[in-house]
Amino acid sequence: MTVRVGLKGLIGEKFLYSQQGKFAGNAKPCTIAEYVEATRGRIRNYGLKPGNYINNAWFVVEFEDGSRKEVGDHQLQRVDGKPDRLLNREELYLSALPKTDFWELDLVYSSTHGEGMVSRIDWESIKDRTSSDVYHVFFTNADTALKVGADELQLLERGKVWRRAHGLPLGFASVEEHAAFALLVGEYQFVPGKPDPVVAINTDEADGLVCSKFGNDGTLAADADDWAAGGSLVLFTDRELGRQVSDHQKALITSLKLEPVIPKTEDEWEDIFKPIQNPTEDASFNGWLFDKWSADWEIIQATDPYKCWSWLEVDGKGYIATGLHVVDTLGYFITEKSWKGYPEFDVEIEDLDSDLEEDFDDEDDFEGPGPLP
Repeated sequence: MTVRVGLKGLIGEKFLYSQQGKFAGNAKPCTIAEYVEATRGRIRNYGLKPGNYINNAWFVVEFEDGSRKEVGDHQLQRVDGKPDRLLNREELYLSALPKTDFWELDLVYSSTHGEGMVSRIDWESIKDRTSSDVYHVFFTNADTALKVGADELQLLERGKVWRRAHGLPLGFASVEEHAAFALLVGEYQFVPGKPDPVVAINTDEADGLVCSKFGNDGTLAADADDWAAGGSLVLFTDRELGRQVSDHQKALITSLKLEPVIPKTEDEWEDIFKPIQNPTEDASFNGWLFDKWSADWEIIQATDPYKCWSWLEVDGKGYIATGLHVVDTLGYFITEKSWKGYPEFDVEIEDLDSDLEEDFDDEDDFEGPGPLP
């Protein structure tokens, strides 16, 4: 990485430094002296515009005694009361990428290695001018990418990255290929959190465009192992592509006979479905519990039934169950995430809140909710 000094932005601004990231008592005043430049290339740029950026993860700070230290952004805290600008990506943009003879995914030929495809470019070597071997190329007769210079290569055919930048037709053999390319060049945005994809793509969330779970290789998940390995839900910039991927994934789920992951503990339920606080009172059960009458019941009635849960007591044991129940019910919960797409299930609570038992002794006046629609 190349250290840049004197750039506009954070240079000269005051911060507190703490080695452990805890700023009570032991923090030391410091000033941003330098920061590091990072490059976001034309591919694998996580949706950022290609170019050179300030690396907002690491800085060089100067302390009051004149000493300097390289520190991470998690070890810094502002002292001037201004909003934190460390993560403002627009302010961190410095300049465009340097011109290159070849682009990512270009097909090339080497008299030494034969035909190959440019997989990535070593931008740091270009900026530092310490090496001419800046292209990583997968040659057909090699097991791994080899690093070669421009003088060793001849262009055979421009790839899709170059064609996209110049407004030329791309052409894809399948929706998988199209989606993988959109991921590669950053034509998407991440959806916060990691909801279960089996449920997410079968709901109306974001007009059905929250659509993709990807395998370990960054492409569309191809089998049950890929789905189990985890991944991210994203929203494609190309909405029509999003719909196509959504349809593809629904067919894949059917073929793999995948089911949503059912939480086994109260903590897992909380992590997946995210119960909301009762706004009307200082409620029990971490503030999540809604009563079965008055204002609480009005809130329950106005809520999507697939975001409602019942707190049940059966044979001395407590359960959180999907839907609105009448019998053995102590109260209700509302969650941010819907359980639509899940089978009906319940999660056992290890410890019942004994403080509430007296509140629910008399249920004669309670007219319970009707069945789910």
